[in-house]
Amino acid sequence: MKRLLPRLFSFFLPLTPALNGMAQCSFPLTINTSKDYCLGSSLFLSSDHALRKIVWYRNGQPIDSTFGAQSLDTPGILVATNISPSTICLDTAGNLYAFDPNAFAIRKFTPGSTTGTIVAGGDGKGSAANQLNNVVTIYMDDQGFLYTWDTFNDRIQKWSPKETDGTTLLTTNVLLNFYVGDPHGMLPDCDGNMYYNNNITRKVMKWTPGADSPVTYATLPPLQYANQAPFWLSLQKDAAGNLFVLDVASNTVWRIPQGSPNGTTVAGNGQIVYGNNTQSLAGDFWVDGDDTLFIDYVNTNTLVRWAPGATQGTTVLNTNPAFGSNAEAMSRDIRGNFYIGQSPHSIVEYKLTTAIDSSLTPGETGIYYAVATDVLGHTQTSDSVYVNNTQAGTPSITITATATSTPVCTPITFTAQTTDPGPDPSYQWDVSGIHAGTSSPTYTYNLFADGDQVYCILTAPAGCTGGLLQDTSNKITLLIDPHGTAAVTISASDTTACGTIPVIFDAHVTNGSAQPTFQWLLDGNPVPGDDSAAYHTDSLRNGDIVTCVITSDDVCGLAKSNSIPVHIITPPTIGPNQTLSIRYGQTVTLNPDVTGTIDSWLWTPGATLSDSTIENPIASPRTTTDYKFTITATGCGTDSGYILVDVYTPLSIPNAFTPNGDGHNDIFYVLTGPTGSQIEQLTVFGRWGQIVFQTHDATPGDPSRGWNGYLDGQPAPPGTYIYQLVMRFSDGSKQVYKGTLLLIR
Repeated sequence: MKRLLPRLFSFFLPLTPALNGMAQCSFPLTINTSKDYCLGSSLFLSSDHALRKIVWYRNGQPIDSTFGAQSLDTPGILVATNISPSTICLDTAGNLYAFDPNAFAIRKFTPGSTTGTIVAGGDGKGSAANQLNNVVTIYMDDQGFLYTWDTFNDRIQKWSPKETDGTTLLTTNVLLNFYVGDPHGMLPDCDGNMYYNNNITRKVMKWTPGADSPVTYATLPPLQYANQAPFWLSLQKDAAGNLFVLDVASNTVWRIPQGSPNGTTVAGNGQIVYGNNTQSLAGDFWVDGDDTLFIDYVNTNTLVRWAPGATQGTTVLNTNPAFGSNAEAMSRDIRGNFYIGQSPHSIVEYKLTTAIDSSLTPGETGIYYAVATDVLGHTQTSDSVYVNNTQAGTPSITITATATSTPVCTPITFTAQTTDPGPDPSYQWDVSGIHAGTSSPTYTYNLFADGDQVYCILTAPAGCTGGLLQDTSNKITLLIDPHGTAAVTISASDTTACGTIPVIFDAHVTNGSAQPTFQWLLDGNPVPGDDSAAYHTDSLRNGDIVTCVITSDDVCGLAKSNSIPVHIITPPTIGPNQTLSIRYGQTVTLNPDVTGTIDSWLWTPGATLSDSTIENPIASPRTTTDYKFTITATGCGTDSGYILVDVYTPLSIPNAFTPNGDGHNDIFYVLTGPTGSQIEQLTVFGRWGQIVFQTHDATPGDPSRGWNGYLDGQPAPPGTYIYQLVMRFSDGSKQVYKGTLLLIR
């Protein structure tokens, strides 16, 4: 029986990347092909992260390296307005989150919209579960959980999507008194540990989930002057787990190796920020996975890069003065773009343009995979694919045995015969469903039970599919004669159970000694501590196989029972609610985080789904939709969860039109706008400032409310015009846009 396996095979554990405003512990890396996985076709590496280095491997050996080029675009792009953030972060979908000190809330800015919606807090200044006071650091993990350090309430909170209350993880106890700089650095890692600083004691604290209190992780050198303001510390980690601390009081970045209580200087001049000192002041920083530092100097409006081991930095960006001076907030997204808070009321994006050749044309058959480093310095290993030649056939397997009917204790050798096994095939021998032997074309053993079935599973390259094909051999049923010596058979109270319902197995011995010794086996492995004739367990997993071996007075001294497979139905459970963001008109595949046995699916509303009864339907909503799904395990319960698909529509304004009556691009109008937005006023001015067209209170996307290119009943002359657009968004905010328009005849 042949079974084609998915072509995704991970041979390496992903490295843990740094956590800079987005606690993501891995990133997707997939190999595709131009045609098929045969010689002559090309392989392509794809990821939603921008990549800067790719190393290709064949059969575990590196064969090719490719490096990309990056450049920062200037000037910056305004992505958020009417906000002066002390901290910002991004999620994997490109949504921007910032603390709004005026609303005491965390605002979410979807791509294309400069106005944010409140996702945490916003219920006034306070200390209730749904309130915030002074948030100095926020982080978003790849499960959609938001972490906030609300220092004036002395707490670190975790906010689940769709919940209005935050859960307090720990009390920080850092507000001993109020110095110039508030406590600043807070960092969750991929194991759930939380790091934060105490500016007064100059200690970095570490809290482990479930612990009663945090412990001191590291101590920074003391300040040089008794009255020196401590300012703040910013925390980040690299891929190796080293902690980096930006100490604004001494304008220095410290590197603290994992497990070390002290750090070493890796960037900065070590000068003291004191009195009227006007030196460059570091406001925030970023650490790539390879320890490259990017430091945002707030009083010189520069972004400076410090290479590992460098004694001084290099300016890579002069931030756009049109948006104001830098604030102490910076983050990056998975494309490497920089987001910098700029006083007084804006967040600006500086795009990173990347280019890299992600293709490889294999010259030999074998197992191929790639190790890639993204522009943030994080490293990930791709899935593996098998490249075959065009003549490769379909692998298959059969087995033979030296005997099928023997007395107990007689060795039997089984041999596999294969067809088209390809390079490096693997063999898995099974005895009545229990793995046995090694990955070898032969298997020899002498302790079989009457009725045992022996077979072998061959895993080999599946032609040019890029994956593996599994073929199961014929089964050989054995007739074992105990010759009147001891034998053992087992029975079960139930072979199908829900969850943790106990199952009892009983052993029945014939022709044995008065007190035989029992050894129970679970999937062929000894069960420790249970040597009685009955085995009780409530921790079986689906597909487990139970067997018993006794030591008695027979010829072998051993006897093996029959094997009993069990079917365990695991109650279905659902992970945390998820939020996905798509542009208007796009589709997205829903991938719920679920575990357990699932017999049926039901999604609502189903009108915008490809199929409301499958696990991964394709959603095509036209408005933001909260999809509820219910999963059922027959006879073992149900569970329900939600996936929110946030549909955003970017503002789109043409810069030219051709009013020639051909039905194409005849009207100048606002093509699209964010959900719920309205055109408060659209005005077009002529060369001398006269109004040639104006409309009020229109809906984006309505050409009937646009300009047809006529003025006083006559075609307007071709040339450049100026427009001014006042947009009113769903949260009540307004934004003015100005630009030029080319009329072509």
